[in-house]
Amino acid sequence: MERMLSIQNRRISVLLAFKLLALMSVLYALVQQREELPAGHVLPMVLCLCAVGIELVKFFRHLSPARWWGVTTAASLIFAGALGCLAPFSDSTLYTMLLLIELMIMYPGWPVGLLLLHAAAYVLPWLIYPGWASWSSLFSNYAVSGTIGYLFHNIIEEKRKTEQLNRELGDLNRRLKAYASAAEELAVSRERNRIAQELHDSIGHTLVALNMNLEYAEQMVLRDPARSAEVVAKARVLTGSGLVHLRKAVERLRPEQEGAAGGTFSHRLGLLFADYGSGGGIAFELTMNEAMEAEDIPVKECVFSTVREAVTNGVRHGAATEFAVSINREAEEWAVRIRNNGRAEEPGPPADGDGLRGMRERAAELGGRVDIRGTEKGFQVDMRLPAKGGVR
Repeated sequence: MERMLSIQNRRISVLLAFKLLALMSVLYALVQQREELPAGHVLPMVLCLCAVGIELVKFFRHLSPARWWGVTTAASLIFAGALGCLAPFSDSTLYTMLLLIELMIMYPGWPVGLLLLHAAAYVLPWLIYPGWASWSSLFSNYAVSGTIGYLFHNIIEEKRKTEQLNRELGDLNRRLKAYASAAEELAVSRERNRIAQELHDSIGHTLVALNMNLEYAEQMVLRDPARSAEVVAKARVLTGSGLVHLRKAVERLRPEQEGAAGGTFSHRLGLLFADYGSGGGIAFELTMNEAMEAEDIPVKECVFSTVREAVTNGVRHGAATEFAVSINREAEEWAVRIRNNGRAEEPGPPADGDGLRGMRERAAELGGRVDIRGTEKGFQVDMRLPAKGGVR
């Protein structure tokens, strides 16, 4: 904006200089030929000085609204026409032509009213003094000035449009930077939430299984030392597994490959069930469509995390001893159900904690949904998830 004002100021200064020179020339001609003026010879000089004053006012008020320019330019045209009529020999034609160029340069559009007023101010002296100059010179002067003004008008309009586009591009660039910054913050926030959820799911599962194994070992240490030693060894393995999960979460590793996640999907579920089954007293039943093995990794991770969280909550909060897990393909979606015989506070959906909320959020990210409710026979988790890959 400041650059545009600077360009406009230079434009006004150049026009002012030329118009003041033209008016000084007119004033000099009036002084030199004052004996040819009518009885009121002072009036043309006064009009010329008023025109000089108007030009100075237009320069010092160049930041005023466009209507101020319209008023002052109309006054300049009236003074120019009056000078031409009262003193045709003063050669005020140059000043009148500069006013035409100003009309075309300084206004973004085409000021029709002022252009008509200018034409009247230009033609009127020739109508009053028809022998003063030829009509051919009249039209040629007007055509030349009009052409110059038109060319300058087009150049300035193109420049103005270019500057407007540059400003709009600058605004868009600033908006894009703001959006990029917001997107980056959102990505960081999602990553933090993912790590927090991973810590809750993996470490929570490991700690619950570890606690069960240690309790079982404590009960069996006197009655069956060999069995107790096996359970303690299993607890040590669980501790190592928990450390691995912790490192993965801290390092923000993603399960890009099946090998990095610990083998096939069914094998991972078997290891999960073994973590709890080794503590004694907990039975698992799995029914799974083999097409899950060929499913996209995000879908399998969502299903695995949901099963793990449901088992962990069932053991920790419901003291469940039996789990039935079914993973079936129905049309274009996966139907996952985890039932247990644990105690529910009351039938219906439970209050959401971090784990249950994490189930719903993971499913929602993939376009699925989760229903969690207590039943008369225990607890049940149902998840519907759109199928992304694999075969039916």
